[in-house]
Amino acid sequence: MGDVWRLNGYTWNNLLLSCIAFSSFYIIGFNSNVVKVLVFVFIALCISIFTLSKEILIFGGLLSFGLLSRKYVMPKKTFFGIIIFLAIIMIWFTFFVSKPTSQSFEEAKINNASQIDPNRLFSIADYDFYGTTYFYMAKASIFMISNTPVVGIGSGKFSSELQDLQSKETYPSNLSVYDTHDFYWGQIAELGILYGIFLILFLLQFIRVLVNSLNLDKSQYIFIALSFSYFIISYLVGGSKHYRHFWVFIGILNYFYLTQTNGLTISDSKK
Repeated sequence: MGDVWRLNGYTWNNLLLSCIAFSSFYIIGFNSNVVKVLVFVFIALCISIFTLSKEILIFGGLLSFGLLSRKYVMPKKTFFGIIIFLAIIMIWFTFFVSKPTSQSFEEAKINNASQIDPNRLFSIADYDFYGTTYFYMAKASIFMISNTPVVGIGSGKFSSELQDLQSKETYPSNLSVYDTHDFYWGQIAELGILYGIFLILFLLQFIRVLVNSLNLDKSQYIFIALSFSYFIISYLVGGSKHYRHFWVFIGILNYFYLTQTNGLTISDSKK
């Protein structure tokens, strides 16, 4: 996936189209008005024609679950189950590519030496699985964390550290070298234990949102909970540094979140 391999439609600009889909979510929102829901579904389907990106699939899965929910607060176990399932799917189809054992890399159309290591990791039935740059960067991040867990390797030093690991054959020499591509392990590798503490606190706040500790009404709860879920899952392998336009959406979400935390309604905050 990503620069590695993708089932694609008419364009490779999946991040741009994901943002368009996400923007339409903000514009239309969750409403019992059938016409608005149908308009949104039509927009989402049109965008899906252009790309079958992971972002669209995750967003569509979360959105469908939200639209189908008619309870005041979504069942916690079900919602957490959906998030865990989508997170596993996100990681699996980004970390690994596969081909039938009988096929060559050229026949399977995954002959991308700078993004896919040709050494087989494991096999399932008649399919062989290979690691992508995302897999080996995550693996390298864990190695870096184990070496410098307290202070980290230093902000912005991830790519230079990868180059060093290439010379030691810890990171495959044929793969491209990048900066961190996630919100989690790569950032901990750079910033150390303080970032780890921040991440724990951030995820605890995310859990507060999911259990609706602020007692938001249904439309606001679905709006905020699904939006945060989208980011939490996408950033497992997505570029929190590289795709900074995502932070605009987090800023919008933060506005709604803070108005509720301070006991204000959205209309009150505009006065």
